[in-house]
Amino acid sequence: MAEDPRLAYKKQNSNNSEIQQKSHSWAWIVGIVLLVIGIGCVLVFLPLLKIIF
Repeated sequence: MAEDPRLAYKKQNSNNSEIQQKSHSWAWIVGIVLLVIGIGCVLVFLPLLKIIF
């Protein structure tokens, strides 16, 4: 009989809570970096678009 995936997830969750917190902070860092890169690209490309059009 297969184990209930929800129970397995809860078990994994309790075991990996520290790892999850670390990965969560990494997700924040990656998100902020992507946001900064995105804003930088917009700031670079907007003047170029104004020149082209």
